[in-house]
Amino acid sequence: MQLNPPPIVFHMTVDDDLKPILDTLLVPRRRAAVASSAAWTSRHVLARTDGDLVWWSAGDGPIVMLVHGWEGTHADLDAFVEPLVARGFRVVAADSCAHGESGGAIASIPIFSRDIEALANVLAPASIAAIVAHSMGGAAVADALARGLQAQRVVLVASPHQYERYVRWRASEHGIDAERLIEAVTAMGVDVASTDLRETVAGLTTPALIVHATDDRTVDMHSAKAITASWPGSQLRLFEGLGHNRILRDATVVDEIVAYVATLKTCETT
Repeated sequence: MQLNPPPIVFHMTVDDDLKPILDTLLVPRRRAAVASSAAWTSRHVLARTDGDLVWWSAGDGPIVMLVHGWEGTHADLDAFVEPLVARGFRVVAADSCAHGESGGAIASIPIFSRDIEALANVLAPASIAAIVAHSMGGAAVADALARGLQAQRVVLVASPHQYERYVRWRASEHGIDAERLIEAVTAMGVDVASTDLRETVAGLTTPALIVHATDDRTVDMHSAKAITASWPGSQLRLFEGLGHNRILRDATVVDEIVAYVATLKTCETT
């Protein structure tokens, strides 16, 4: 179940035919509260003037951050918590701005990226051992890494590579001129043209595993191939029949991702 969000209150001149589309691009539908199935040991609130950031923690050891996608919550990645804690990691996850239990009215890749950096700052001076991110959360992680966030290893699951492509598709769906929509979204603070993961990841040196389902209808697997081709030293792992969200709950996928993250501890002891 999802709750319909209030429309954006525009503080700029926006053509009436663009307002409903901007709502869907920048205002996520919040899910009705669903209890997490993971054994989180603590819940925290980072107070902010534009909406509190709520986050959870479990376990002790090197930190693994979990990042959900658009219209998701931290509970989307519950399947990773117990096995990572069992491997000796501390797992943390937040509900990003305008999602789940966190405050805020609008969201975007830059806003997600800011939330990731905010949580990393709260955890400092402890470093981030690894980040596992889903969908748009993966794009935000890449943006944060390009802006200086440090992590030893990253896993992107079902992440898109080009926001402009998506905005143009939405414009065509509504019979709207794509350039007008891009201009309006950019004016709202989202640089559509420059949000291309192929360019974002090209200068990264963080080891990365790119995971995708071949039948993903939300984000085509072309995105995974494009990201892998542009990210030096990254690895691509494709799965069949797991779609965009089921992939987060599949035991084989979870085991492989946890094993990839856990090689960090192997490296530390060799």
